Amino acid sequence: MGDGAGPFDLLVCDVVLPRVSGPQLVARLRGLGVTAPVLFVSGYSAEELDARVGGLEPVAVLQKPFHPAALLERLAELDGRRA
Repeated sequence: MGDGAGPFDLLVCDVVLPRVSGPQLVARLRGLGVTAPVLFVSGYSAEELDARVGGLEPVAVLQKPFHPAALLERLAELDGRRA
């Protein structure tokens, strides 16, 4: 990673956060020109996640609970999308 697209290379966050939703946070960052990929983690069903994070790119989703190997796999997928 490390293409200089913003102050960080990757954002990992939950879909539900205390003051703003994960998708709202990403939309705000996109508005500031941050293009880093996003990995959302969530306990929501796949259908609910699609409704909440649809339209944001590049985004991957990892459902909780997850194994560390699954996290590494998703991160590799996101890194591959930027190549």
